[in-house]
Amino acid sequence: MSNRLRILEIVSGTKINGAIKHCHDLTLALRENGHRPHVACLPDSWIGRQMESQRVPTLLSDLSRWPVSELRRIATFIRQNEIDVIHTHMSRAHFFGVLLKRFVKVPVVATAHNRIFQLHWMFNDRVIAVSEATRKFQIERNLVRPNRIKTVHNFVNNLEAFDSAPGDREQFCRKLEIDPQANLIAFVGEVTNRKGLLYLIEALPRIVARVPATQVLLVGPVIDEKCKEEFCQRARVLGVFDRLKFLGKRTDVSEILSHSDVFALPSIEESFPLTILESMTVGTPVVASNVGGVSECVERGVNGLLVPPQRPDELAAALIRVLTNHKLRRSLSANCRSSVLEDYSLQSQFPKIVSVFEDAIESIAVARPGKSAA
Repeated sequence: MSNRLRILEIVSGTKINGAIKHCHDLTLALRENGHRPHVACLPDSWIGRQMESQRVPTLLSDLSRWPVSELRRIATFIRQNEIDVIHTHMSRAHFFGVLLKRFVKVPVVATAHNRIFQLHWMFNDRVIAVSEATRKFQIERNLVRPNRIKTVHNFVNNLEAFDSAPGDREQFCRKLEIDPQANLIAFVGEVTNRKGLLYLIEALPRIVARVPATQVLLVGPVIDEKCKEEFCQRARVLGVFDRLKFLGKRTDVSEILSHSDVFALPSIEESFPLTILESMTVGTPVVASNVGGVSECVERGVNGLLVPPQRPDELAAALIRVLTNHKLRRSLSANCRSSVLEDYSLQSQFPKIVSVFEDAIESIAVARPGKSAA
């Protein structure tokens, strides 16, 4: 097998999220390590614009499954470019990738970024689960064979971008129009019910009673305006609306995290959130719901605190503990970055992903003796 793999990354979704960012970072890493990645994505998508600006060969497609003309077109592209392996991200792309197996004899690897019941997962040649919790879900619910799935945790790319000093806090607070003396709780993620923002709002009255100068920085796109309005209305009823600062999508997330005292992720459901790793990279302690694969990166009392989901009282208690116990906060912060460097860097995870690609290619070669794997 050639060491230089030709990979077609297929990704659906137009906006940026954890799965798309993972695909973006992985694609660039593949190229930097001598492989030949191509990307198939939706027209007018964030990743399409990024890939074209980075001069990565990009194929725009609506990923339609019927009629089969688009599947045939992508199959022709795969044959013409002698693609060795197909790698899919997000639901529409996953289903499209499985259907491509009817048209080309190229192995398909799907990365499971979420835990969703979809039986097409069993038809992939290999599956990468971003957490052990996700791996077990895929085996038990989606009937993926245990020998076809491997856990490879997410990684933080470009750690150097997180190395720069956070800068002047007073200047940072002035930029965001917040009190420089405030205790800052950061939330990074889509404003949706799944992220549990309602429970952070429910926890705020108790937090403010103990830590009066508390401000919550909400970073991320609003997926559902109605959902946001419900959150805002609840905050008004509880008298804490003025404690919320909706910042929307930002390009300075690492700076926001580095100036925050604690990162809160009260999600109802997660697989393995990249935002936790980004927070840990800048040394900001984490308080998160113990759901999905969160406990695989947050070690209770070592680099963060875990709380049961949908329990605002326990969430409030954990956040108050971090905000008021400076010794604990320093200890958690000191352990955060070392955890990322050791277990969740691109350098540690990239070879594992490539190994899954090679395993998938080899499986096809074994199934089809006499054919070249590359």
